[in-house]
Amino acid sequence: MSLAQWKHPSKIAALSQHGSAIMIDHHILPAHHLILDIIHGEVPPEELQSLISGLLQLPNDGTPMMGLSVICDNARIHTDAHTVLQSGLVMQKAAFRDIAGGKLALVSFSDLGFAFSRMYQSSIENPMKDEVQVFRGERLKEAIAWLGLSTIEAELLQTIAPLQANIQRS
Repeated sequence: MSLAQWKHPSKIAALSQHGSAIMIDHHILPAHHLILDIIHGEVPPEELQSLISGLLQLPNDGTPMMGLSVICDNARIHTDAHTVLQSGLVMQKAAFRDIAGGKLALVSFSDLGFAFSRMYQSSIENPMKDEVQVFRGERLKEAIAWLGLSTIEAELLQTIAPLQANIQRS
């Protein structure tokens, strides 16, 4: 499976309002009911808000969604704990989360990203509907397996690796 088969919501895969390149790679793989977000580089608050706005617009198609959110070691997220917690509370309202059985794996390659992921987990998780797990970066393959996505592990790793290595794709 190539990246050409991935859908890119236009609100997210664009330039930010400030004219700088978006530093959140956002992909949807419908065949696997997967939302993949890779956060890398300098990430202003507006960009996180744009991501959340885009996710809130995703429809409920009656199938549980899987999410893989990766915070690369080179990510510099300009936010605070309150905003992280509020983001989780807002995301509880996403239509695609109304289906029981969804899973979200938050993977962080940095200590600060891991701490933010734990906070986000505490505010977004709804045990009656979905599961949220936080993994350190070295456990990325374990996170992919936990999501039941081992069949596309190689493609996911190929997508994540260049951004984790701070290599920008064209």
